[in-house]
Amino acid sequence: MSARVWICASALMLVTTPTMAQQGPGGMFDRFDANADGAISMDEVRAWRSSFFDDADSDANGFITREEVEALQARAQEAAEAQGRQPRGRRGPGAGDPIARHDADGDGQVSRSEFVDAPFPALERFDANGDGRLTREELPRRARRG
Repeated sequence: MSARVWICASALMLVTTPTMAQQGPGGMFDRFDANADGAISMDEVRAWRSSFFDDADSDANGFITREEVEALQARAQEAAEAQGRQPRGRRGPGAGDPIARHDADGDGQVSRSEFVDAPFPALERFDANGDGRLTREELPRRARRG
């Protein structure tokens, strides 16, 4: 599994923000590991997702719409251009419609619970010792940078 797939599976990557794009997979690990204990727990993932959701939900109505995704993408593009870079977004298989990908009830928008409480496939797949925490050592070699 590539680092990009791990990152995309770990959260609703409606758009890769410029800071995250610069940090790469290791930086993303550090972003999730809020208490800096060297492991990512589901509570840390939910906290990160909640913060990301709040940023994306510009009208604070508890849902992310296509319009809000487009606005978030435009802000990321502007920030990247201001820094003289190209933003790195999702590419490849599964990169399609971010709303449809995370819209469990099919209502055309993503609710807070659909996003924040969604499973974390990387934890389920790579938690080798079954302790409910994901360490860098448990990640595929390419995703360990950072």
